Amino acid sequence: MQRPAINAIDTYASAFHWTKNPPGASALFNSKVGYHGQIDGHKVVLAGDGTNDIMGVMIPQGFDPDRVVAAIRQAFTLKLADKESETGQGSDTYYLSDHGETVGVLFVTYGVADADRGTGSVNFMSMKKAHEATGK
Repeated sequence: MQRPAINAIDTYASAFHWTKNPPGASALFNSKVGYHGQIDGHKVVLAGDGTNDIMGVMIPQGFDPDRVVAAIRQAFTLKLADKESETGQGSDTYYLSDHGETVGVLFVTYGVADADRGTGSVNFMSMKKAHEATGK
């Protein structure tokens, strides 16, 4: 976010030689930018709005929300804002802070039903976009 002219998703995907998502996938994810590749042997899809204000990571197999949150906590401070579980899906919302400044909202969504367990996503929205979305 300190370098708004540099797109984080494009930079990451380029550094690791990921493949650009086909246009149909971008439409499906409602994104302007998207790539797919692997992290630790897991298939991963990255998507975003073309800025550093909205980004998402989707993992179709092997998603462990506790492990993901623990990894993010190594770099940022997370404050749980909401936790829900219904219809086979869990959803945790966190405020994400960097050096005491709240910079965004993190949404961790994951399957809790047997059929969906191991699937999940992590989505980030900057506070700027969150304020625009809510009009506050």
